[in-house]
Amino acid sequence: MRLTPAFLQIAFVMACTEVRANEHASTPADDVDPLIGTDNSAAVSRGNTYPAAVWPFGMTAWTPQTAQEGRWIYRYDKDSFQGFRATRAPSIWMSDYGPLAIAPMLQTPRFDPVARADVFDHAGESAKPYRYAVDLQRSGIHAEVVPGPRSGFMRFVFPAGSTPVVVLDAFPGGSQVRINKAARTISGFNARAIKTTAPQFRHHFVIEFDQAAQEVGIWNGVDVRPHTDVASGDHVGAYVSFAPPPKGKKLQVLLRVGTSFVSAEQAAANLRQEMPNWDLEAASERARAAWNRELGRIEIDGATKAQRRTFYTALYQASQFPRFLQEVDAKGQQVHFSPYDGQIHPGPLFADTGFWDTYRAVFPLYTLINQAKTTEVIRGLLNAFSQSGWLPKWPNPSHTNVMIATHADAVIGDAFVKGLRDYDLNQAWLAINKNGTVP
Repeated sequence: MRLTPAFLQIAFVMACTEVRANEHASTPADDVDPLIGTDNSAAVSRGNTYPAAVWPFGMTAWTPQTAQEGRWIYRYDKDSFQGFRATRAPSIWMSDYGPLAIAPMLQTPRFDPVARADVFDHAGESAKPYRYAVDLQRSGIHAEVVPGPRSGFMRFVFPAGSTPVVVLDAFPGGSQVRINKAARTISGFNARAIKTTAPQFRHHFVIEFDQAAQEVGIWNGVDVRPHTDVASGDHVGAYVSFAPPPKGKKLQVLLRVGTSFVSAEQAAANLRQEMPNWDLEAASERARAAWNRELGRIEIDGATKAQRRTFYTALYQASQFPRFLQEVDAKGQQVHFSPYDGQIHPGPLFADTGFWDTYRAVFPLYTLINQAKTTEVIRGLLNAFSQSGWLPKWPNPSHTNVMIATHADAVIGDAFVKGLRDYDLNQAWLAINKNGTVP
């Protein structure tokens, strides 16, 4: 939509109303700078973002990992690259559930995140919502990742003269890996989540390679076991190595990743649906188009290049959460795994928004520019109410019961007074009334 004079009175637009000649003709997705906000510090929660290559509201985000554990996955002042991480961390103050990391290296597989780390500088880094790329200085590897709604597509370009290796870290918290060398796949799951999550929780994944492996192996705890294809434990991983490229030649390795909370079979289905071929450029264009559709809900005129960057970067951050958890089954219907009761249910479900602050900021924005999304989120809130007896309170992915009050009520109330009705009104009233009257 194009901003009307009345809409321009909204505070978040006011910063972009200085009228100058339009310096910038690129699309909104290209205006975004995901590195803004990544100079992270615990002091007054400064920064608190990471450069996510992610679909709008996508179930699985990908980001370069500069540290495995601790508050920040990525810090701008660090030069360590420990791999691309599948993450759902909504902020440094909340948990990451079901993570995994994929790292390229040379010669010998290394699983410890510090030992496997390469180095980079920002001159060799390119970050967009739909694609992240980096040149690794120690190994000479070029690495990039493109997101799908529940999937990822990576390209590693290895230099001549060394054995290319790709390592999967399935993370602690209960994990499993299984290698099928003939099929060129690694599958498995990670079960890490907060204590209130249903014990059946699993983040399933399947990884497909376009190249045949020369050697495969697993890692379990501290032991690397070549020629072994299955591992289960608190913290396991896997690796594949490839034949060195011919002298003077580089080797390009492509891999696609499907993820699911429903099942391993659904992870494979998500991969087929979202990454149907080995065309990385086509996948990048799909993600770019998705972001242009989402960010293009607001058009701004007369802004400088810097103002467009500020505005669309903020809108990109606002359009990542709440993260959808629903998937599409073989019948084309929405289904989701419930972190509340551990069952598979029809319809939408969302997580990773606190409500205690977003109810007064980003959700009123959605009711103005994306009413279909607001309605879908409310249906997801009511699904959570049906499954747990309460509207969500900082779902991450299930109830965390942090922050004051029960502000999911306000999200429904704001949508109602703005005329949104396409959800179960009786159930919405029951949910709001219970939050307001039952401790």
